[in-house]
Amino acid sequence: MDRHARTRNRKPENAENNYRRYLSEWNNRKLSEIKRSDVQVYIAKLAKTISPATANITLALLRAMFNRAIDWELFKDTNPTANIPKYPEVSRDRFLYGDELERFLTALHKLESATMRDFFMMLLATGARKSNVAEMRWADINLSAAIWRVPDTKNGEPYQVALTSPALEILNHRCKVEKGEWVFSGTSKSGHIEEPKKAWASLLKHAEIENLRMHDLRRTFGSFMAAQGASLQMIGKTLGIRVRKLR
Repeated sequence: MDRHARTRNRKPENAENNYRRYLSEWNNRKLSEIKRSDVQVYIAKLAKTISPATANITLALLRAMFNRAIDWELFKDTNPTANIPKYPEVSRDRFLYGDELERFLTALHKLESATMRDFFMMLLATGARKSNVAEMRWADINLSAAIWRVPDTKNGEPYQVALTSPALEILNHRCKVEKGEWVFSGTSKSGHIEEPKKAWASLLKHAEIENLRMHDLRRTFGSFMAAQGASLQMIGKTLGIRVRKLR
């Protein structure tokens, strides 16, 4: 973390969190004790019990750790993760449809935490990634112009979000109660909310909705735009993703 991730990675906390979640059970093992078969068995377990994406993230992290150890001459054997293939990841097409949206909004308004209500509604109203909304700063918001500048994105390029009426309503309310740096402050080390898993699980339970992730609200927002006749380029620009023009 000190010699590499914190100086090279755009979001070093991701590596630290993934290590804590998926590799900390190997804390007391020497590098020389970790064999290729150990890695294969453990990665397969993650793919089955959590997801192929989690297995791939863990494999990439472990591979990077061994590579650094070899570069720094702390380990003189072969990287046990070498040539272990990634698991295929099936892209999701899940979004709120039919009466799910009505049930979702009804359950949302019944959540006890106003912060969680506002957070989930902001995901739906902006189509932004969960991490970007969690890290939303007042300094990046222009309420009078109804613009939110997202400075730290997945592709490394900032982009602007035109704030909808529901998003502005939330922000105009929160600016009266949130006086610090963050729109959605929290008790975490970062100072903002990070993983509202319990609130999300409670929301889905009361809405009687299954197999819906927070990221699916982003896809729902995109489907709304498409239904209104927005072009692929416009949807991509709004969501902060690149869309190739068709020739």
